[in-house]
Amino acid sequence: MNKKVLTIFLVLVIIVVGYNTFQSINKEISYREQVKEIDLMVIGRLDTLRKMQLAFRDVNGKYAENFDVLFDFMKNGKYIKLKQIGDNDGEVNNAQVDTLFLSPIVEILGEENINVNINKYKFVPPMDTALFKINAGTISQNNVTVPVFEISDPHPFNKTNKPLKVGDMYNAITSGNWK
Repeated sequence: MNKKVLTIFLVLVIIVVGYNTFQSINKEISYREQVKEIDLMVIGRLDTLRKMQLAFRDVNGKYAENFDVLFDFMKNGKYIKLKQIGDNDGEVNNAQVDTLFLSPIVEILGEENINVNINKYKFVPPMDTALFKINAGTISQNNVTVPVFEISDPHPFNKTNKPLKVGDMYNAITSGNWK
C-alpha cells in the first residue's frame, strides 16, 4: 500500500514539475515574440519619422525640433523634386530639368494615406499613449556645422535592451540603432 501511494505521489510531483517547467519556458518564448512584434511596430514608426525629417531637411536645411513643426510641414509644405525630361547622351544634352512641388504626405506615406491622421506618428506603438522624444540641433564636425536630430522611444517595452532611436544628437547619422 505504501509503495502504491508513494508511486502515485511521485507521478503527481513529476507531472506538476513538468507542467511548471513547460509553462516557464513557454512564457519566455511568448514574451520574446511579443517584444519582437512591438519592436517591429516601433521601428516602422521611427523609420517613417526619419523619412519625414529628411524631407523637412531637404526643404528647410535643418531638422524639425518638434512634432508640431514637422507635421505642419507634412500637411501644408511642398516637397521639391527634380525631374529630368529628355536625353543626355553624353555629347548632346537634350535634357531639361523640371521642378515638381509635391505633397510630403504623398511622397513619404503614399497616395493611399493622404487623409491619414498624421498626429498618430508622434505616439509610441502599440498603445499609442507615450510620446516619442524628439530633438534637433546642429553639431560641428570637421569644422562644418551639420544639422542633427534624434527621435527615441522614452519607455521601451523590453527594459533590458537600449531604447530604440533614429538619428543621433552627437553624430551626423540618420539611421536607427537597430541596424
